[in-house]
Amino acid sequence: MAFDEHDEDLSDGDLKRCGKGVERLSKLGRGSSIASTGKDEAFPASMESIATKGSKCGDSAANIKKSCAKFNHWMSLAEIKKEAASGIRKFRIGPPADPTVPMTCVKTPGNMTCKMGEGTKGKYKADESSGDTCVTSDPFGKAWTEDLQLVCAAKPKSTPTPTGKPKSAPKTKVTQKIFEVGPNSDGYACVMVGRGFATCKAVEPTKHTYIVNVYQYGDDNEACVQQEPWGGWKENLKLVCSA
Repeated sequence: MAFDEHDEDLSDGDLKRCGKGVERLSKLGRGSSIASTGKDEAFPASMESIATKGSKCGDSAANIKKSCAKFNHWMSLAEIKKEAASGIRKFRIGPPADPTVPMTCVKTPGNMTCKMGEGTKGKYKADESSGDTCVTSDPFGKAWTEDLQLVCAAKPKSTPTPTGKPKSAPKTKVTQKIFEVGPNSDGYACVMVGRGFATCKAVEPTKHTYIVNVYQYGDDNEACVQQEPWGGWKENLKLVCSA
């Protein structure tokens, strides 16, 4: 073996430091230990395997930053296999990225119907629209801080219509619809009205004057009401929305 003037021997201290650096490799892949205990000491099913507490995860180039804690959910392969065989899928939904818009949407299979999982502290609604399921607080208007679970199951297959049975008349397109808002002490309330309704107004008669604006969120529309002048109301307010 040839040596040049830049080669030098490692000291005992260097060798010890190198040894510590690779010592953990001998502990990796201990399948028998993981199988018997259900735990992997080198990769525990906890937050420490993802990031330090309070860290943000995402894509800095796209300016996407979310709490890494939203990914701190674990399932064994046996649990995943059992869930897949049952035809049920579960989606974890963290708090809204923007607390001023208390709504979070996820892509869900079109052949499934979804509902909120149990064990939540607050009340929520799940509405499906064009391949997305959007979760909002109920009543709408306040963001949440807890992690939620959306449970989706396959829609029941429709029974084919027997031959010879007369076809039903085509459905008449709905051009107006009434939405319940109810009383509100904050002076500002919002309700999801669907993409097909672009304008809304308070159903008369009312005890107060109201301003109603309609906003678009993805594939859905939201009507937001405020009293003029600003203040809460006790009457059972309703909106009539038009296509």
